[in-house]
Amino acid sequence: MTMKGKHENDIMWWKHRVILLERRLEDLEAENFELKKTISESIENLKKHNTDMKIAVELSENILRPEFKKPKWKKV
Repeated sequence: MTMKGKHENDIMWWKHRVILLERRLEDLEAENFELKKTISESIENLKKHNTDMKIAVELSENILRPEFKKPKWKKV
């Protein structure tokens, strides 16, 4: 094989590697986008759940608190 042939093979190999890396980069960017979207949705769901739970606890505080009758000697 001549030097020119070897050089052309090297160039072709590097071009192939660049194409593979570009494809991998596109895949990783798409995966990164999906991960960010999923994380953002999870955060929003947790915020909503926390708000809902806070409201439920605030509303149920009076339900859970026992109401005792006042002793007869304290009735005024």
